[in-house]
Amino acid sequence: MNTAWFSLRRRLLLTLLVGLSACWLGMLVVSYVDAHHEIDELFDAQMAQAAQALLALAGQEEGEHIEEIGAAAHKYQRRLRFQIWNARGNLLLRSNDAPATPLTTTDGFSETRGDAGHWRHFSQWSGDGSLQVQVSENHRIRDELVGHIAWRLLLPALFGLPLLGLWIWLATRQGLATLDGVAAQIALRHPQQLHAV
Repeated sequence: MNTAWFSLRRRLLLTLLVGLSACWLGMLVVSYVDAHHEIDELFDAQMAQAAQALLALAGQEEGEHIEEIGAAAHKYQRRLRFQIWNARGNLLLRSNDAPATPLTTTDGFSETRGDAGHWRHFSQWSGDGSLQVQVSENHRIRDELVGHIAWRLLLPALFGLPLLGLWIWLATRQGLATLDGVAAQIALRHPQQLHAV
């Protein structure tokens, strides 16, 4: 087979593969970023809902006392913490892993990074300003979920790309078969033979 002709086919195959791989990678990145955003929105909504539920329950309780919730029954519970404070700065209720100091000093959503890890916080006061709920979630929960989604997106690509490469190779081979015949005829011709192929 003519080396130049083989090189042309190889360049065509590589160009198609590189182009498709770049498009596929771009779609994976966009899907990953979108999934991360949607997960953040979902978990933030759950944190706000949990804070509102805790405020509603705490508002019905009488007396001011500190309580701790029992040991975690699920592995993800160790990555979730909450506290309920009164307006005088007294801690009324906290989850088992929550410290005795405020989880955050910011109202609404905030984040902290440190020796304890990366935490996402939500803080909200009751309507009358008598109670404050702080809910915290270890960001690792979100990162793990996004990692699982990314792996699920990447896995088909790892198996699909070689199959796609094989399909492109077969398609280019079939599509260029006529030119292969013409190249073979030209290769067999005598240099002085000038009539049309």
